[in-house]
Amino acid sequence: MNQAKLKSSLSAHALWLKTNGEKGKCVNFEGSDLREVELYKANLTRARLSRANLENAYLANANLEAADLQGANLQNANLEGANLSLANLESANLRNVCMESADLSDANLQNADLEEAELDEAVLVNANLQGANLEKTSLFSADLDLTNFIDANLKDALLNCVSCEGACFDGANLSGTNFTNATIEDTKLEGLTQENGGDSVIIKKVNLDSNIMEKAKSKFIEKVITAFDQEQIKDVVVEQYGITSINDINIKNGDILSNNNQIVYRLEFETTILLSCILDSEGNILDGISQISADSSTDVKENNLSESETKGDNSIIELNDISKSTE
Repeated sequence: MNQAKLKSSLSAHALWLKTNGEKGKCVNFEGSDLREVELYKANLTRARLSRANLENAYLANANLEAADLQGANLQNANLEGANLSLANLESANLRNVCMESADLSDANLQNADLEEAELDEAVLVNANLQGANLEKTSLFSADLDLTNFIDANLKDALLNCVSCEGACFDGANLSGTNFTNATIEDTKLEGLTQENGGDSVIIKKVNLDSNIMEKAKSKFIEKVITAFDQEQIKDVVVEQYGITSINDINIKNGDILSNNNQIVYRLEFETTILLSCILDSEGNILDGISQISADSSTDVKENNLSESETKGDNSIIELNDISKSTE
């Protein structure tokens, strides 16, 4: 688009805004090729720019309040300090875009691609980023209060020093996301996913709502317990302690830990080990204590006593369960 036509359209749009639509004409650049266009401080409030190609465009400090940019290509564009509040950027290509200090409050960025975008100190209060791709995006010191990150991809994103009170991260991918010095009070962190075991959520010096974190932690542990094969406990006990009579494994508690830069889970459990001993009539133990296989009966039976289990005239009783009484 040549500069003369662009200037004419912007003048008509300014008049349209000033007269509340009675004069002039709203800018309509839908599907237009505006690559590398210079629109510094341009007033494009409520402009129609859906599917427009604005790659490498210079829109620093431009006013795009309530503008329609659905499906637009803004890759590598400069929108530093721009006003995009209430703008519709659904499914827009915002890769490598510069939006530092931009105002995106109440903006719709659902399913937008913001990979490696720069949004340091940007305002995204109550913005909709559901399903958006923010992989490796920098949001340093951004205001994310009440922002919707449901099912968003924030893998390796930088959220240092952000404020995201009341934000929702349900189902979001936070593998490797850095929340250092962030404020995350009253934030929903349910259903978080970590695609790579080696990537962990970095949460250092974070101001967290304890109830929210406990709820998220419980969900993590519940998921691990559901997938856990308890036969592994039996195998390890046999290998480390030679105990084969382990029975009735009950998971009691759990906690989330960090080990070699990985999120790991410590499970506490209790179990029953079946043992037996031979007692004489005076209650003295003879021949030590032996294990009983977990599938053995715990009933005391006199006919289980062999001749080798008697000494002298003493009566010998085998006790398979300490809850049983001698007769």
